[in-house]
Amino acid sequence: MPKADRPVYAVRVGRKPGLYDTWDECKAQVESFSGAKYKKFKTTQDAQNFIDGIVAPEASKPQSPFPSGSSGAPGDASQFQRPHRSGHSNRSAPYPNRGNGKDSFLASTCASRQSSRHLSTVTGSASALTGIACTDSGKSAAATHLRVHDPENVAVVFTDGCCRNNGHAGAVAGIGVFWGNDSPHNIAEPLPGRPTNNRAEIHAAVKAIRQAKEMGKSKIIIHTDSQFVVNSVQLWIPSWIQNNWKLAGGGQVVNRADFEVLLEVMNGIEVDWIHVRGHQGVWGNEEADRLANEGSLMELPEEDCIPIIPATGRLAV
Repeated sequence: MPKADRPVYAVRVGRKPGLYDTWDECKAQVESFSGAKYKKFKTTQDAQNFIDGIVAPEASKPQSPFPSGSSGAPGDASQFQRPHRSGHSNRSAPYPNRGNGKDSFLASTCASRQSSRHLSTVTGSASALTGIACTDSGKSAAATHLRVHDPENVAVVFTDGCCRNNGHAGAVAGIGVFWGNDSPHNIAEPLPGRPTNNRAEIHAAVKAIRQAKEMGKSKIIIHTDSQFVVNSVQLWIPSWIQNNWKLAGGGQVVNRADFEVLLEVMNGIEVDWIHVRGHQGVWGNEEADRLANEGSLMELPEEDCIPIIPATGRLAV
């Protein structure tokens, strides 16, 4: 256990999550590790709260592990995760495998809203992903205290959707799921059904979650540039469900069927949503965007194509 009168470095996601006495020990766990999460704290309790996903009180805000004015170490997660205050969590609690999906979502969302975790926005350029496996090189110091879910069970991914000529004749959409350089799990696929950008964004996340569950992961961290998807899951869907999928103005939620698919696949896995600013040089997002564009150019089976109304040139949906 780190001494109380010395800084404590907490590694939430890294080669070996836990609490460390020195920056060098912490650095060995996070440097060049994709998606690393770590912070420096004044007290062991605040550090452990960070590992457990509990935000420290105002009086004990986490400190940067770097000296004032430092830009951080190479591969430092602070380059691309900058929490800002939000009244809502960026985490969707794990959904039970049994029971009504709607009730599960409402219960878990209400629980998450009672927490004080902050929504994260990703900026800047990310170091190259090398995959999601969290292995110990054997050269780093052991954590002085450890109480955290096994990172081997956490999937980290970037998703994106695109639609060319959105809503008009010749519209085509695709999804992209990026797990890392040359990963066999990377996905570029055309989007069946109504081709829109929002549908593509939703179904890219659906695909990633399904993949994570097939891999046996208990949690997935999804980086997406779709503020629409993040806001829908965290802010709007609970109200839509309570209002029988109607908007405040009385209209129907256009993407109800797509969100119901998303809610169903979210059952049984914990999902963290991180909003990424699109086309800002975030490497994983740029790769997911490339895959989505590739997918949009792939041929769909004829039965999945939507006809065009000749008189209007618009889709018959």
